[in-house]
Amino acid sequence: MKRFLGLISLVLVFVGLLISFLEVKGWLPNPRLELANKIMNLGENILPLNTPHADELILSFLSAEYPKLNKNNLNTTLRDIEGIVIENLILDGHDVLGSVRLQHEDGVRVKVICGFQDLKAWASDRQFVKWIGWSLAFIGAIIGLLRFLIREKARDTNWNC
Repeated sequence: MKRFLGLISLVLVFVGLLISFLEVKGWLPNPRLELANKIMNLGENILPLNTPHADELILSFLSAEYPKLNKNNLNTTLRDIEGIVIENLILDGHDVLGSVRLQHEDGVRVKVICGFQDLKAWASDRQFVKWIGWSLAFIGAIIGLLRFLIREKARDTNWNC
């Protein structure tokens, strides 16, 4: 039992720290960041709505304005929308300014989804990865501490564990 707890504790701490390290270095895949890079490099092209995670982007920014909008009715609500486009592309030093819009099938740009700064913030929001890594490390440390306390209690009471 002691060896099992010790092994579990070490594995949890190692996996937790490994996840945190990989996240800090940026080596974990980030589909949101990939979508943001596709959008920012569109130029005059149109990004189709069936692009992976495009629905997540639209829902993130338009759910306040359209409270009944969800993944199930997104395609029917936006059935006349051809895709995502960018406009007002301005190079401001090293920053790129502009807005992300929905384009209607007839070419009319209808709804602003967000600005580039909001898009960057949305793409980098991955708090769950940070707390998963540190939570695993914390749980592993607690199990290691419990193992130590059990071993000390067994030593004090002369148990043979």
